[in-house]
Amino acid sequence: MEAGFQQRSKDIVASLAGSNYGNTAFENEKKSYPKAMIDFLAGNQQKALAFLQSEDADATSHTHTLGIDFYSGFTLKGQVRKYFYFGKYLDPAYRQRMKEAMRILTQVDPFSRRFPYQRQFWANSTDNCNTWVDCRNTDNLKAMREVAVYLFAQETGNQQTRQR
Repeated sequence: MEAGFQQRSKDIVASLAGSNYGNTAFENEKKSYPKAMIDFLAGNQQKALAFLQSEDADATSHTHTLGIDFYSGFTLKGQVRKYFYFGKYLDPAYRQRMKEAMRILTQVDPFSRRFPYQRQFWANSTDNCNTWVDCRNTDNLKAMREVAVYLFAQETGNQQTRQR
Protein backbone atom coordinates (compact mmCIF):
# COMPACT_ATOMS: atom_id res chain seq x y z
CA MET A 1 0.00 0.00 0.00
CA GLU A 2 2.77 2.45 0.92
CA ALA A 3 4.74 1.53 -2.22
CA GLY A 4 1.66 2.33 -4.32
CA PHE A 5 1.31 5.73 -2.65
CA GLN A 6 4.98 6.49 -3.22
CA GLN A 7 4.71 5.52 -6.88
CA ARG A 8 1.60 7.67 -7.40
CA SER A 9 3.42 10.58 -5.72
CA LYS A 10 6.43 10.14 -8.01
CA ASP A 11 4.16 9.96 -11.05
CA ILE A 12 2.36 13.17 -10.09
CA VAL A 13 5.61 15.04 -9.42
CA ALA A 14 7.03 13.81 -12.74
CA SER A 15 3.88 14.84 -14.64
CA LEU A 16 4.06 18.39 -13.23
CA ALA A 17 7.84 18.81 -13.55
CA GLY A 18 9.09 21.54 -15.83
CA SER A 19 5.76 23.30 -16.10
CA ASN A 20 5.39 27.05 -16.35
CA TYR A 21 4.88 28.33 -12.80
CA GLY A 22 2.89 31.43 -13.59
CA ASN A 23 3.62 34.67 -11.78
CA THR A 24 3.61 36.41 -8.41
CA ALA A 25 1.05 39.09 -9.19
CA PHE A 26 -1.29 39.56 -6.24
CA GLU A 27 -2.90 36.22 -5.29
CA ASN A 28 -1.39 34.16 -8.12
CA GLU A 29 1.07 32.54 -5.71
CA LYS A 30 -1.69 30.14 -4.72
CA LYS A 31 -0.98 28.39 -8.05
CA SER A 32 2.58 29.40 -8.91
CA TYR A 33 4.34 28.60 -5.61
CA PRO A 34 3.08 24.99 -5.44
CA LYS A 35 4.12 24.44 -9.07
CA ALA A 36 7.63 25.70 -8.32
CA MET A 37 7.81 23.59 -5.16
CA ILE A 38 6.77 20.46 -7.05
CA ASP A 39 9.33 21.24 -9.74
CA PHE A 40 11.97 21.55 -6.99
CA LEU A 41 11.01 18.07 -5.78
CA ALA A 42 11.30 16.82 -9.36
CA GLY A 43 14.94 17.91 -9.40
CA ASN A 44 14.71 21.35 -11.02
CA GLN A 45 15.99 23.04 -7.90
CA GLN A 46 17.81 26.02 -9.42
CA LYS A 47 14.85 27.08 -11.55
CA ALA A 48 12.36 26.60 -8.71
CA LEU A 49 14.45 28.47 -6.15
CA ALA A 50 15.04 31.34 -8.58
CA PHE A 51 11.28 31.70 -8.94
CA LEU A 52 10.52 31.32 -5.22
CA GLN A 53 13.08 34.03 -4.41
CA SER A 54 12.10 36.37 -7.24
CA GLU A 55 10.74 39.80 -6.41
CA ASP A 56 7.00 39.96 -6.02
CA ALA A 57 5.25 41.44 -9.06
CA ASP A 58 3.71 44.05 -6.77
CA ALA A 59 6.74 44.59 -4.50
CA THR A 60 6.00 48.30 -4.12
CA SER A 61 2.84 47.35 -2.20
CA HIS A 62 5.01 45.43 0.27
CA THR A 63 7.76 47.93 1.09
CA HIS A 64 6.69 47.79 4.75
CA THR A 65 7.74 44.09 4.75
CA LEU A 66 10.92 44.49 2.68
CA GLY A 67 9.15 43.56 -0.57
CA ILE A 68 7.94 40.19 0.77
CA ASP A 69 4.22 39.66 0.18
CA PHE A 70 2.38 38.57 3.33
CA TYR A 71 -1.01 39.99 2.38
CA SER A 72 -3.55 37.52 1.05
CA GLY A 73 -4.32 34.23 2.77
CA PHE A 74 -3.32 32.14 -0.23
CA THR A 75 0.00 33.97 -0.50
CA LEU A 76 0.62 33.55 3.24
CA LYS A 77 0.11 29.81 2.87
CA GLY A 78 2.80 29.72 0.17
CA GLN A 79 5.19 31.90 2.17
CA VAL A 80 4.90 29.51 5.15
CA ARG A 81 5.80 26.56 2.94
CA LYS A 82 8.59 28.47 1.24
CA TYR A 83 10.26 29.48 4.51
CA PHE A 84 9.68 26.41 6.67
CA TYR A 85 9.81 23.58 4.08
CA PHE A 86 12.32 24.98 1.58
CA GLY A 87 14.15 27.49 3.78
CA LYS A 88 17.34 25.50 4.10
CA TYR A 89 17.69 25.66 0.30
CA LEU A 90 17.05 29.41 0.01
CA ASP A 91 19.93 31.82 -0.46
CA PRO A 92 21.01 32.81 3.09
CA ALA A 93 20.55 36.54 2.36
CA TYR A 94 17.03 35.96 1.03
CA ARG A 95 16.13 33.73 3.98
CA GLN A 96 17.39 36.41 6.40
CA ARG A 97 15.41 39.11 4.55
CA MET A 98 12.31 36.95 4.77
CA LYS A 99 12.82 36.39 8.50
CA GLU A 100 13.31 40.12 9.09
CA ALA A 101 10.14 40.82 7.09
CA MET A 102 8.27 38.31 9.28
CA ARG A 103 9.61 40.07 12.38
CA ILE A 104 8.39 43.43 11.08
CA LEU A 105 5.01 41.95 10.15
CA THR A 106 4.46 40.46 13.61
CA GLN A 107 5.87 43.22 15.84
CA VAL A 108 2.23 44.14 16.31
CA ASP A 109 -0.68 41.91 15.31
CA PRO A 110 -0.86 42.61 11.55
CA PHE A 111 -4.63 42.12 11.59
CA SER A 112 -4.86 45.24 13.77
CA ARG A 113 -2.52 47.35 11.60
CA ARG A 114 -4.15 49.51 8.93
CA PHE A 115 -3.30 51.04 5.59
CA PRO A 116 -4.93 54.32 4.54
CA TYR A 117 -6.56 52.52 1.59
CA GLN A 118 -8.27 49.22 0.81
CA ARG A 119 -6.71 46.60 -1.43
CA GLN A 120 -9.16 45.25 -3.95
CA PHE A 121 -9.07 41.46 -4.38
CA TRP A 122 -10.59 41.48 -7.86
CA ALA A 123 -12.52 43.83 -10.14
CA ASN A 124 -15.94 43.44 -8.49
CA SER A 125 -14.74 42.51 -5.01
CA THR A 126 -16.75 43.77 -2.06
CA ASP A 127 -14.64 42.27 0.75
CA ASN A 128 -11.54 44.42 0.32
CA CYS A 129 -9.19 44.98 3.27
CA ASN A 130 -7.06 47.78 4.64
CA THR A 131 -5.30 45.53 7.17
CA TRP A 132 -1.69 44.28 6.83
CA VAL A 133 -3.02 40.74 6.25
CA ASP A 134 -6.09 39.35 4.57
CA CYS A 135 -9.20 40.37 6.52
CA ARG A 136 -11.56 37.93 4.84
CA ASN A 137 -12.97 35.49 7.35
CA THR A 138 -14.07 32.34 5.59
CA ASP A 139 -12.90 29.38 7.67
CA ASN A 140 -10.17 28.64 5.13
CA LEU A 141 -8.84 32.20 4.78
CA LYS A 142 -8.97 32.87 8.51
CA ALA A 143 -7.05 29.65 9.22
CA MET A 144 -4.37 30.52 6.64
CA ARG A 145 -3.96 34.00 8.15
CA GLU A 146 -3.92 32.97 11.78
CA VAL A 147 -1.60 29.97 11.35
CA ALA A 148 0.85 31.97 9.23
CA VAL A 149 0.94 34.91 11.65
CA TYR A 150 1.36 32.53 14.59
CA LEU A 151 4.25 30.66 12.95
CA PHE A 152 5.98 33.88 11.85
CA ALA A 153 5.63 35.40 15.32
CA GLN A 154 6.94 32.21 16.90
CA GLU A 155 9.92 32.10 14.52
CA THR A 156 10.86 35.73 15.19
CA GLY A 157 10.24 35.80 18.94
CA ASN A 158 7.29 38.20 18.81
CA GLN A 159 5.52 36.55 21.74
CA GLN A 160 2.73 39.09 22.20
CA THR A 161 1.49 38.56 18.64
CA ARG A 162 2.01 34.78 18.89
CA GLN A 163 -0.06 34.61 22.07
CA ARG A 164 -2.80 36.79 20.61
